[in-house]
Amino acid sequence: MFKTHLFIFGIALLCTTAATLTPLFHQDENDRLVFAKLLASSNPENKDSPISYAEQNRNKGSKQIWFQKKEEPISYRLVSEESALFFFSENNKIEVVEEMVDAKCVMQEELFYLLPDGREAVKKATGRLLLRHADPLQADSWINPDLPGLTPMQYVRYFEAETANFHYNSQLLVAEKVKLWKYRLEGHECPQTMSAACPLMSATAETVECTLRQEQLDFHAKRLKATFDTQEKL
Repeated sequence: MFKTHLFIFGIALLCTTAATLTPLFHQDENDRLVFAKLLASSNPENKDSPISYAEQNRNKGSKQIWFQKKEEPISYRLVSEESALFFFSENNKIEVVEEMVDAKCVMQEELFYLLPDGREAVKKATGRLLLRHADPLQADSWINPDLPGLTPMQYVRYFEAETANFHYNSQLLVAEKVKLWKYRLEGHECPQTMSAACPLMSATAETVECTLRQEQLDFHAKRLKATFDTQEKL
């Protein structure tokens, strides 16, 4: 198996997906009321203080966050062995940060379909499938989704980190001392485990930052060292 070694120092853009993403995870008013009660109960002597905080420790926490990327919903799953949830309140504004230990994250990057001849196609708003890199104005660029032999596929990124912080308000995930992999897998369901899969890429990074916004999903790595399997395409 042929592999290519790539060493990147400084800040590297590992993956930027400039697509329309609508997060389906949000902090609603009920959450804020619960946070406010927790803050009040944890700081009874500082009820008049403009700044206060509360802390809640948890074991084996997990969360799954869904996004609407183009015509296909995608998600990522974040789990940790231990975590501490911090609620900061200043001038009636609440900031929620979860600090995690031994964090693991499975992140769907793209859903697509594999044709029997090996070509790839992605779903469009019409429900039809467009061949990857094909001209949409050409009739033979479009594939009937009922074509026999179509296989649902996905590109997935997976990482393990010694520590990670998730900022609920800004939906920013920051992971430290990270091992990460990229996979090409069958199915459209977010996988539960990656142990039996063969990665397209293996890497380590000092820091990984994932920013989740309505307009884009940005994945950045600092001091990235990566190995690519050149028999597969990224």
